[in-house]
Amino acid sequence: MFTKWILRNGSASPGKTANTYCDRYNHYYKNGIKNTTEIFELLYAERVSVARQINNNQAHFILLDNNEIRKDINGDFPLFIFVMMFLETNSFRDGVYKYDKLFTASVEIIYETVQKRCPQLIKGDLNALMFSAAHYNSYTYKVIRHLM
Repeated sequence: MFTKWILRNGSASPGKTANTYCDRYNHYYKNGIKNTTEIFELLYAERVSVARQINNNQAHFILLDNNEIRKDINGDFPLFIFVMMFLETNSFRDGVYKYDKLFTASVEIIYETVQKRCPQLIKGDLNALMFSAAHYNSYTYKVIRHLM
C-alpha cells in the first residue's frame, strides 16, 4: 500500500509524471491546439529537450523514431506516458522490466491518473494498456540494451 502511494505521489513517480503530462496536454488544448497527434508531438519534443539536458543525451529517445513511437501508441495517452517514461529514465525502465509488481502498479497508476484527468484520451481498458505496455517493455528493453 505504501509503495503504491509513493508511486502515485513521490517525486518523479509515475503518478506525478502522468499528472504533469495531463497538465501539459490540457495547456495545449486550452490554447487552441485541438489535434491530439499534434499535442503528442509537442509533448514528445518537450520531453526530448528536457531529457537531453538532464541526462546529458543519455535518454533513449535518440534511438527510436518519433513516427515509430506514434504508431506504437496508436493515440492512447496512458501508453504514450508509459513509453515516454520508459525511454527517458534508466531507473524506470530497469525497474518495470525486472519487477512485475512495479510494472503492474506503475501502469495502473498511469491509467488511473489519465482516467481522472483526461479520460477522453484513453483508447482501451486497463487490461489492454497492460498488454501493450508489457509488449513494449519486453521488446524495447532488449533493443535498447543491445544498442547501448
